[in-house]
Amino acid sequence: MNTKSLCESEETTMEIEGEDGTKLFLKTGVKDVFGRGAGFNTEDLTVSRRHVSLVFKPAAAGTEPSDMVSFEVLGRNPVWIRAVEKGKKIQTLRKPETGEIATGDQFCVSGNHPIWFTLKRRDEVMEERALDHGEIELNIDPVKEFGFLVIGKEFDQYPKSRVRDIKQWEWFLEDSTNGNSDGDEDGDKKGRKGLG
Repeated sequence: MNTKSLCESEETTMEIEGEDGTKLFLKTGVKDVFGRGAGFNTEDLTVSRRHVSLVFKPAAAGTEPSDMVSFEVLGRNPVWIRAVEKGKKIQTLRKPETGEIATGDQFCVSGNHPIWFTLKRRDEVMEERALDHGEIELNIDPVKEFGFLVIGKEFDQYPKSRVRDIKQWEWFLEDSTNGNSDGDEDGDKKGRKGLG
């Protein structure tokens, strides 16, 4: 990879991390929706599926990267914002209201089960750089891990006494009725006697 592609692939992203360990990544200019089942796994029905809309605003050209995320409350229940600055009170915002949160600020979408989500800044290099094709190391045995078969090894898991030799296939053609060719017809008559 040349340095030009490395510089172009660098991207500032924001990360929302919850107290319960859930994480959501925000990319610049992309509108993300946060709610029940969309970044937040909860069964609390007071949290809407589309509770908050988040947009990480890109910085102006030639300036320091932005650490502000604008949001809009979409759900019917409020969102609580706790600023990182000391002395500020917790704000309660309802449906049509919008605002901005900065790095370190926290928000909560559930009043019944309050879990605070913290906004963090991440300066990341895209996964292409981290996952260089020469550096990938696979220690996975596909036969053991996924149950794939290797030609010629299909029956290795069975005891040798249970697997018959492929060259002696006549065992399949052996007559199990001991020379009586009318065995099937007798079986049909026996079955009909019981129906009577």
